Amino acid sequence: MQCIIAVLATIFLLQTRPGFVQPVPASVPDVRMTCEAGRESVRPGETFMILCTLDIPRDFHVYWKSPGASGTPTEFQVGGGANLQVGETLYPRPAMFDDEAGRTYGYEGRTQFLVPVTVPADCPEGTVPITVKGRWLACRKACWRGEATRGIEVVVSSDTTSDERPEISRAARCMPIPLSSMDGASISLDNSTLEIRGPIGRRGLPRLVPVEIPGVIHADPRISRDGEDFLVRIPYMLEPANSLGAEPRVEGLLLFGEERHDPSFAFSMLIPPAERGAGGEDTSNRRNAP
Repeated sequence: MQCIIAVLATIFLLQTRPGFVQPVPASVPDVRMTCEAGRESVRPGETFMILCTLDIPRDFHVYWKSPGASGTPTEFQVGGGANLQVGETLYPRPAMFDDEAGRTYGYEGRTQFLVPVTVPADCPEGTVPITVKGRWLACRKACWRGEATRGIEVVVSSDTTSDERPEISRAARCMPIPLSSMDGASISLDNSTLEIRGPIGRRGLPRLVPVEIPGVIHADPRISRDGEDFLVRIPYMLEPANSLGAEPRVEGLLLFGEERHDPSFAFSMLIPPAERGAGGEDTSNRRNAP
């Protein structure tokens, strides 16, 4: 008995020592993906949502579209017949994770994504098969790549259309909305700094989740209270040689509160051509945006 107690005490002391590293899980995390069409039937020319759900094992996380200091984005690829027009995946507001690599952005537990799909106006009536392929990186101490493919169907009919599934509206509650939807908000560029101002609500100051844009380097943001407003200032500098052909812009999310369904606002602002060519020295063409 004394021997057992000594072993247990040793394990406890090791686990509570600073710097102790928990063992890496031996098995691949069982991230489960399910998909369903937001409607059973749609008319030609209509848009519907595909709901993609990831059930992520406890203590693991996957990544947002812009993962941060490490990781790779979670992605969904939709294909099928009838020349369906697939829009960009809608990602819910992410959580923040801090580790040795730095800050990353992603999801834990059950997480739902939306993919908008438009049926062509000349689509023949009938059942349309759709294939959804998901890819992710699941991490806890170590990381595993995962993927899955699911098949779903939607009925195209010019006579009837079904109601949207309630799961779609619940998932949409967690999606960021445009900053322009916030009453009293403004966004502007000045002296190589993006400035966002808006009223402080009951949830206090926002947190910033930046989107990485090739050729645009963000400095540490400054978030403060200015009277009854919040003020977010994001200094940046340009590296045109690393732009990979993308237009330079400053983009990200403002998160209020702590819960998934709390408000989050998306912003994106192009950097004026005069500033791009002058390396940030020419401010003559900077202007405010609504």
